[in-house]
Amino acid sequence: MGSILLVIGFIFIAMVIIQIFLKKYKYAGLVLPAISLIISILISIPNFIKVFWNGFSFWAFVASVILLIVCNMPTAVMLLMYYDFRTKNKKNSEIDKMNIQDL
Repeated sequence: MGSILLVIGFIFIAMVIIQIFLKKYKYAGLVLPAISLIISILISIPNFIKVFWNGFSFWAFVASVILLIVCNMPTAVMLLMYYDFRTKNKKNSEIDKMNIQDL
């Protein structure tokens, strides 16, 4: 169990490092969050199917929603990194344009 968590941790760190380099490009920065979202949905679908096909159980549904939220944490982190960089980059470009106009 510990080695699986270690591998998952390394994969998450590698995805964050790759995202740091990809966030500079407009659409390339959205590739990893999209892949992460698709993987989290594919992980969660079997749980939702079991909840609804085996008779609805409220707590099983809550567990499935929690699984979906936990699996989407890397997606949220990468999207926050992307939008943070894009807003800072946009603000800096506007400041540069104002400085050029001042000259």
